[in-house]
Amino acid sequence: MEADLTVRLATLADAEAIARVHVESWRAGYRGLLADELLAGLSLAERESMWRARLDGTDPQHETRRVEVAVARGSIAGFLVSGPSEEWSARTPSGEIYAIYVHPEHWSAGVGQALIGSAVDHLAGIGAGEALLWVLASNARARRFYKRAGWVWDGRSRTKRLTGVPDFASEVEEVCYWRRLPHDADERACRIELTEGRWLRLLEEPDAQKLYAVIDANRDHLVRWMPWAAGQTPDDTLAFIQRTREQLANNDGFQTAVIEDDRIVGVAGFHGVSWDHRSTSIGYWLAASAQGRGTMTHAVRALLDHAFGTWRLHRVEIRAAVDNARSRAIPERLGFTQEGVAREAEQIGGRYVDQVVYAMLAGDWFARDHRSRSIAASAAMRG
Repeated sequence: MEADLTVRLATLADAEAIARVHVESWRAGYRGLLADELLAGLSLAERESMWRARLDGTDPQHETRRVEVAVARGSIAGFLVSGPSEEWSARTPSGEIYAIYVHPEHWSAGVGQALIGSAVDHLAGIGAGEALLWVLASNARARRFYKRAGWVWDGRSRTKRLTGVPDFASEVEEVCYWRRLPHDADERACRIELTEGRWLRLLEEPDAQKLYAVIDANRDHLVRWMPWAAGQTPDDTLAFIQRTREQLANNDGFQTAVIEDDRIVGVAGFHGVSWDHRSTSIGYWLAASAQGRGTMTHAVRALLDHAFGTWRLHRVEIRAAVDNARSRAIPERLGFTQEGVAREAEQIGGRYVDQVVYAMLAGDWFARDHRSRSIAASAAMRG
């Protein structure tokens, strides 16, 4: 890590240094990946002219794209361009890193991480819930870097025609990497509306006493299916909530309190997220007095919308004990596919229980959601 590394906004005076990083990083990083004559033909003067246009406001993209530079040992070591993505929508506000390059003399010194970190904070600050970037498919070094930084390939690829290199035409294959953006302050106050008088919100440490009281009052109800219920103590409940905060900070999903008439009546959330495989699983429990009104079905539906819509996951799994009819009814009601039975998959009260495995894929969820909306619209028109 560079000892005196800082990241700041680029100025017009940085154009020459940015151009130098741009040319030298291309020549070193793309050696063997792009044609030698293309790399040899890169012009520092032309790149400087391009960057002057971007930084003096004459480039129309300048208004929406932010250029940052990393400064180490008194010189510019790298730069990054970010801004709203062309894929930005009200449902899925997306940011994009359009370019990131580090001078070869500063590789493996934390410059790239510092630039990425600053860009992530900026994109989250303008309201983006996710970010994407495109990288040369054959650039194994860059792809390893992005993976270590928490980005995952979202399965997309494209053919791109290189621009900015006069007298040379070339097309390259690129792949898209994606990551969720942190919104810690917003997420702590997160509230997902379900139906009138019911909503989900993130668990916080001050909830420990009230959550424990609900568990204790429903212990006989829970103990049959929840292995943790029999011996749960107030300290255990607090420790659970603390783990949920760590889970959130680690970008590994979250747990929510199910609220009804301003009272905690249950918990629903994600056990964890496999970003490599774009999958997760959902767990839930509800106080006996709150059952029978569709509360948990609405809660799980909201979590599925978040998993598939916001996180763009591919698969969500739910497991329930074979004899737990109420728990099984939720994935069945929501259209999950029953994939099989995991024999003696969980130990509860000294006995092993078989679990039914249910799964929902993104394509199935969006198709089902579209059908549901169409049916509802048709019914409204008939009414």
